Amino acid sequence: MTFTTTDARLAALPHKISQPLASLTSAGQIDEGFLEILLDAAELSGDDKRLLGFAAGYLHMAKDGVPVEDVIRMAKRQKRRINLGWSPARWKNEHNKLSRAETLARLSASNQFYDLSAYDEHLPDAARKALIRCSKRLGLEGLRQRHCVASYHDRIINGGCAIASVIVERQRWTVQLERTWIEDKPLAITQIKTRLNGIAPPGIRRKIHEFMGLALPGGEFVSDSVPNYVYLENLRHVLPVLDRQGIERVTITFSGSGDSGAIDWAYFTPEQPEEFHQTRVEQLRSNSVYENDRWRKGLVSESMTLKEALYNITDDYLEETGVNWYDNDGGYGELEIDVAARSVSLDVNVNFTESTNEYCETKCIDTGEVDL
Repeated sequence: MTFTTTDARLAALPHKISQPLASLTSAGQIDEGFLEILLDAAELSGDDKRLLGFAAGYLHMAKDGVPVEDVIRMAKRQKRRINLGWSPARWKNEHNKLSRAETLARLSASNQFYDLSAYDEHLPDAARKALIRCSKRLGLEGLRQRHCVASYHDRIINGGCAIASVIVERQRWTVQLERTWIEDKPLAITQIKTRLNGIAPPGIRRKIHEFMGLALPGGEFVSDSVPNYVYLENLRHVLPVLDRQGIERVTITFSGSGDSGAIDWAYFTPEQPEEFHQTRVEQLRSNSVYENDRWRKGLVSESMTLKEALYNITDDYLEETGVNWYDNDGGYGELEIDVAARSVSLDVNVNFTESTNEYCETKCIDTGEVDL
């Protein structure tokens, strides 16, 4: 049975749950809006027995900036289940997944078309056909590749970049283009990513540049002795930017399951406008060139947005752990940067399904007797 009014929904709960909530509402200690959120949580979880305890946990998490209310509202709109026993990190992860789904759905529904004429005039025919020209296709690219390209919608609308979807060696690559304002090199590829934010190896980068009709950027190698992971060095480039802005803490969340995983979102404390996410920073990445009859590997400096840098740092650190947080039941976690302490911490959780045998018996079909 579906109850439509708040009073009817409250009355449908067990008395030992509904009576305290009714008393708190009557006393003005909680308002009707908060009560409705709790009722939604009970219905979405199917777990009214833990509702009072959850109410206390909800208020504590909300004080710490955990977006519990947003998750409940989005889960209701998307008809998704929730669990009242989720940790603060899990609530944040669910927020990222649900908000990403809403963003992609909104892009697909609105289907705005992009003016890419500033890019078309500098690209060959095949490259022009690879450009993503509407928000619906951008949303589908994000869904298919499981990365954050859909968040670039506003930048594309404002002429800040263009996105292409390119197939190389039977693999799809998402390519970001920007204008350089240099007469003889008007466009540059600033980012190439595949599924789950995978980074393109040098051979693929070369083929994509050739396909787009753009020259590979030059760069001076920092060293021929290249470390496997450079996230600490890249963090040293990011910290001054965060410090100048008065950032106390940055939290980057990630989640995955069923062979898919992705960096979900970056949170700043205190919160920052979207423009700050687009601050340009210098980061190191590995690169290889064929020189003097051999491949030479080194590090080059590359300019990227702060958001991209934080995602790449998280990817690099996760790669070092060797933890499989994206296959089977998957996992989730967060990377946290404490700016004042100049420290970084990584928390990786892996989900697993535990099963126990509760019944096991063999019977003879003819006699019904149990085989011992």
